[in-house]
Amino acid sequence: MGRYILVFELFLSSIHAEWIQKADFPGILLKDANAISFGDKGFIFGGIEWNGNFNNNVWMYNLSENIWVQKSNLPIALNDSYIYNMPKFFNNSSYIYSMRNNNIYRYNYNEDIWDLINSSYPGVYEAMMPQTIFSTNNYLYAGYGWYDCGTPYYPSSCEQEELFRYNYSLNSWEEIASIEIFEFGNGNHFTFDGQNTLIWNGWHNQLDSTKIYKYQYQTNTIELISTLPYSLNGYLGYSRIFYHQNNLHILGGMEIDGDLVGDTSHYVFSFVDSSWYQRVSLQSTNFDYPGRANPVSFIIENNILCGLGMGSGDYYNNYDLHNDFWQLNLDNLVGDLNFDGEVSISDAILIIMDIIGNSDLLEEQLIIADIDHNQIINIFDAVLIIDIINN
Repeated sequence: MGRYILVFELFLSSIHAEWIQKADFPGILLKDANAISFGDKGFIFGGIEWNGNFNNNVWMYNLSENIWVQKSNLPIALNDSYIYNMPKFFNNSSYIYSMRNNNIYRYNYNEDIWDLINSSYPGVYEAMMPQTIFSTNNYLYAGYGWYDCGTPYYPSSCEQEELFRYNYSLNSWEEIASIEIFEFGNGNHFTFDGQNTLIWNGWHNQLDSTKIYKYQYQTNTIELISTLPYSLNGYLGYSRIFYHQNNLHILGGMEIDGDLVGDTSHYVFSFVDSSWYQRVSLQSTNFDYPGRANPVSFIIENNILCGLGMGSGDYYNNYDLHNDFWQLNLDNLVGDLNFDGEVSISDAILIIMDIIGNSDLLEEQLIIADIDHNQIINIFDAVLIIDIINN
């Protein structure tokens, strides 16, 4: 066994997936747009234009045909020019939804129709902003936020601590116990892993802005999962976060270095080994204003799609909005056991840990780990991963 560990220490290189440029976005350039994948399609709802106005366009991206298709504009009730009161968009296993103020809309993308399905949000103020809003397969959660109780221009004079849960199938609301972490509704980023909601308070001037939490909706409890690497500190709210195959991905962002510097970082937190990895950086065709803040990103099948957003700039708002769009295909990485988009020493170590009994590979990992296809997971599969890395 010792000689194989020596082999691992000698080879520390890796191979990784590459970003491939796709069709440029043909619409009005945007940042901070809502992006959702549903089946084999990706959708962009609204966003902020260069002049700060809210955009009401809806676009669908078809990966198989590499084309953009404009859909009907958002209904009037989902339009707002004030960034803090922008509607939230999300999906469960059946539909795409949006919520703004006390109204929930459901979108049928095949018929390109929005329907108002509920307008009975039971909170004390029907138009709180920016509300905490996120969704699981069965429930929508809404609450907290600010409301205007006397300030005419900036509605931050009062805060409401409340949390309600909407049942999709019963079309009904119920109040549940409030949780303090949701107070930072404007800075929180939410993603659903199929069982629990993962939360990152990414806003740079809030508490715990380097923490990743897991919300267990069955018990209404919060668990600290990890702390982000120090190198991510900055304007974290300009990044995008999503869960995919046992990994939490963080794309892009903005750092402060005199001017505003767009970040091209791609970080991955692996739930397989509870470790952070820095992966292949985001690409851009704009060399004058590189970086990517507030990008559009979503998953279609086993592909990460990312683009649009804001490049580097300064405090006088001299920056460019991007129109390029990129794909990271994770399908063809034989030996990528932790599904992070890279074949590295970490994947070989996972096989070793399984062999010596320190941990068990998941069923989908066992299939990938059988490099020589002999239906046996042994040290030779780990050695073959090393060969893949170095050849």
